[in-house]
Amino acid sequence: MAHAPRGDSVSVGLLFNLVGRTVSMLAGGIVSILLARHFQAELFGQWAVASVYAALVGTVVDGGLARLLIRDAARDPAQAGLYLGRVLKGRVLLGSFFIPLALVVAAVQIGSWSAWIVVLLLVLARFVTDLLGTFSSALFAFDRFRIANLVETLRRVGLVGATTIVVLLDLGIQWAAFATLLLSGTGAHWILREARQVLTLKFDGQVRDVARDAFWFWASGIFFWINAEIDQLMLSEIQGDRATGIYAAAVRLVGLFYVIPRAVNDTVVRRFFRSAKDGIGLNRQLNTTTILLTSLGALIGAMTYLYGQATIELVYGASFTESGRVFSLYGVFIAIYFTRSAPSWYLTSADRVRQGAIYMATACVANIAINLYAIPKAGPLGAAWSTLSSEGLLAALFIGTALHLNGRKLGYSILLGAIPALVALLFSLVLPTSWPWWLRAALASIAGLGIIAAQVMALRRGWNPLGVLDDAAPRPPRDPVLDP
Repeated sequence: MAHAPRGDSVSVGLLFNLVGRTVSMLAGGIVSILLARHFQAELFGQWAVASVYAALVGTVVDGGLARLLIRDAARDPAQAGLYLGRVLKGRVLLGSFFIPLALVVAAVQIGSWSAWIVVLLLVLARFVTDLLGTFSSALFAFDRFRIANLVETLRRVGLVGATTIVVLLDLGIQWAAFATLLLSGTGAHWILREARQVLTLKFDGQVRDVARDAFWFWASGIFFWINAEIDQLMLSEIQGDRATGIYAAAVRLVGLFYVIPRAVNDTVVRRFFRSAKDGIGLNRQLNTTTILLTSLGALIGAMTYLYGQATIELVYGASFTESGRVFSLYGVFIAIYFTRSAPSWYLTSADRVRQGAIYMATACVANIAINLYAIPKAGPLGAAWSTLSSEGLLAALFIGTALHLNGRKLGYSILLGAIPALVALLFSLVLPTSWPWWLRAALASIAGLGIIAAQVMALRRGWNPLGVLDDAAPRPPRDPVLDP
C-alpha cells in the first residue's frame, strides 16, 4: 500500500465538508429553481417523481454497504482496501438486478414515455454517482475530505451550467436529465488517484460475509427513503403532477439545509464508530454534536417557519404561492430532524442497527397511514403534516433511547442547543413589523448565529456546561435481543 499522508483534523475536515457541501447545496438549489420556474409545476412534478425513483434505486443498490464500509474502515483501516472491494462488488451485483426491475416498474406506473426517459437517465446517473461515492466514503474513513468535496462541487456547478443552457435554449426537461447522467462521473480520475494513496483495492472478500450486518444498514436506508420520499409518489398517484410539483418546490428548498447534518456526519461518524469500539468518548461525541446540530436546526427551523411564505414567493414566483405553507411547516421538521440526527448516529455506532431499523419502519408505517388520510383532505399540506408527524415519532424513539443509555446530559445538550433559536425568535418579535421581512429575518438570524459562534468557541476552549462533556457514562452495551 502506498504511503498515506496525514489526513485532515476534525475542524479542518468539517470546514472542507461544510464549504464543499454548501457550494453543492447552492448549486443543487439553483438547478431546482431554474427547472421549477421554467417548466412550471406539472413538468417539475414529473422531475420530482423521477428524482424519487433515482433515490430509491440508489438506496436499494447501496444495500447498506456504504455505512458498513465506513464502520469497518474506521475500526480497521489496514483492511480498508478489502472492505472497499467488497462494497463495489455488492453494489454492481445489486445494480444489475434492481435497476432493470425499477425501470420496468416505472414504465408500468408512470405511463408516459417522455417521463420514463427522465427516470431512466436519473436512475443511471444516481448509480454512477454512488459508485464513485463509494471511494469517497473510503477516503472519509482516513479523514481525506478535500478531493471528494472538490469533485462533488465541480459536478454540481457543471449541472448549473448545463441546466442554464437547457433553459435558455428552451430544450425539453429530458436534456437536463441527460446532462445529469453525463456529469455523474466527473472527477473519477482524481478520486481514484487519491484512494490509491491510502489503500490497495482488493476484490477477494465475499459480500455474504457481511450480509447480515449490511442488511440492517440497508433496511434503515430503505425505511429512511420511504419516510422522506413516499409523500411525493403518493401525491403523484392521488392528486397528479401539479400537486407534486407544488410540494416538491418546498421540499427541494428544504433539502438545501440537509448539507449541514450530512457534512457533520461525514466528519464525525468515523469517530462515533471508533469510540463505540474502544469505549472512549462516545457519550461526549453525542452531546457536543447534539448541541451543534440542535442549535443550527432550531435556528433554521424558526426562521423558515416565520418567513417561509415570503421566501417561496421570492424564490419561485407567484405561481408557487401554495408551496409557502408547506415550506413554513417544514421549518418545524428541520428543527426536529437536526435534533434527532446525532442520537440516531449514536445508536448505529453502538451496534444497535437493528433497533434503529425497527424505529424507521415504525415511522414509515405511520407516514403512509397518515398520507392516505391527509393527502385527499389537504393535498400537499397534508403530505407535509404526515412527514412532520413521522419525524416527530422518530425523534421520540431515537432521543428517548439515547436518553435511557446516555442519561440526562443529552437532554441538557438539546436545551443548550435551543438557546440560539429562542434568541432569534425574541428578536423577530421585538423588531418593528413595518420593517421589510428580509431585514427582520437577517437581523434575527445574525443574533442566533452569534450565540452559536459563542457556544462553539467556548466548547473548543473547554467549556463544560452542566457536565455534558464529561464521559463518565459507560458506552452503550450491545443489545443481545435486537443485535445478537
